[in-house]
Amino acid sequence: MVWRIGNGRSIRIKEDKWLPLKANRSIVSPIPTIEPGARVNILIKAETGEWNTPEIQRLFLPHEAATICGIPLSARLPQDRIIWGLTPSGTFTTKSAYKLLVSHASTNLAGTSSLAPQNKFWNDLWKLRVPNKIKHFAWRACNSSLPTMVNLQHRHELHALWACSKLAEVWRSLNWTQQAADVQVSSFQDLMEMFMQTDEDYRKEIFITVAWLLWNRRNASRVGRPTQPLHKITQMAGSYLQEFLNAQEPARDNIEPTPIQQLQQWRPPDAHFFKANFDAAVFKSENLAGLGVVIRDWRGEAIGALTTSVPLAQTVAELEALACRRAVQFAREIGLTQVMFEGDSSTVIQAVQEGSSNVLPYGHVIEDIRMLALEFQSSVFTHVSRAYNVVADALAKKAKTCRGTQVWLEELPEDIASLAGFDVH
Repeated sequence: MVWRIGNGRSIRIKEDKWLPLKANRSIVSPIPTIEPGARVNILIKAETGEWNTPEIQRLFLPHEAATICGIPLSARLPQDRIIWGLTPSGTFTTKSAYKLLVSHASTNLAGTSSLAPQNKFWNDLWKLRVPNKIKHFAWRACNSSLPTMVNLQHRHELHALWACSKLAEVWRSLNWTQQAADVQVSSFQDLMEMFMQTDEDYRKEIFITVAWLLWNRRNASRVGRPTQPLHKITQMAGSYLQEFLNAQEPARDNIEPTPIQQLQQWRPPDAHFFKANFDAAVFKSENLAGLGVVIRDWRGEAIGALTTSVPLAQTVAELEALACRRAVQFAREIGLTQVMFEGDSSTVIQAVQEGSSNVLPYGHVIEDIRMLALEFQSSVFTHVSRAYNVVADALAKKAKTCRGTQVWLEELPEDIASLAGFDVH
């Protein structure tokens, strides 16, 4: 079960699992200025229902700040809601529950020999999403083969990386490590095995990255080289790890327009109606997305167009829902009353048509759309293939070079106008 954020008043920042990440739903950022039990609503601007982006960027590690700012909110600030997090629709299914049970069973299944737990530990260690040099460091630390001045068998690595009183402030800043503080362990491998038991991969990876940075800092200090302050170590670890993870993912940006010869033409609405096409584009390398909207009349003439950049959400469906909401808002802002809204996400269009939004991760956005649509004399939501949605797609991709929001009324930008001219059926 996961939280869908409405007003944030029911969700504790430090203690609850509320991030929309499969690998790690809990906060790992060191946020000592936030009191235990503080709620997510203190991160939301009550007057606008938007994230307080500057404050979030100040408090959280970069990767978590980007994730939080990408969570869709509603200006209505509805109640927080718990939904089923193992299906895209947010609906409980027997199949998803079975997969969860099988996953837990395989994790807890005892090995058939005394070597099985050790083999699993090393296999899991080598699967961590960290640079190979950090995996090698972890292997050496667990085998007590790090170069040290004093040979205290298994205990020197443990002291240098964990038990030393000078390091207490580092590990305290990661409040989730404190459960291990009161446990007696005899070696760094014992400590590592404790953290490897968590289901949240990012915690394992942050732990070993922090340990690696502490080891490098110790070695630099011994030879008189400059060192980073201890209070910056966890932030460095989060930034370093996120940069590495981003580099492992293939670029998915695509801002090249579709060749004109491949286009299928857009169909105008009935007389005296307007048609608003919307789309979203992903700029993953920049943790951003673009939303594009174009509104045309029954003659194919442009009434208005919009491009805007937003923080990157976790799924394309969420972004398509945000694009749909922005299209409805834009049509209302310019005073239209009879509008067809057309997008290429069948999931979003179906949710709007059927009102099946209660358990969707972005259900509050769908509800916003349905409530805004009531303000029109007539509104229709239809699905169309991507081939008929190329102008909105091009506007969404234009957001990569036009940061913020740009609006055109009764005209289109030159690079889009030529595409729209061919597009009209």
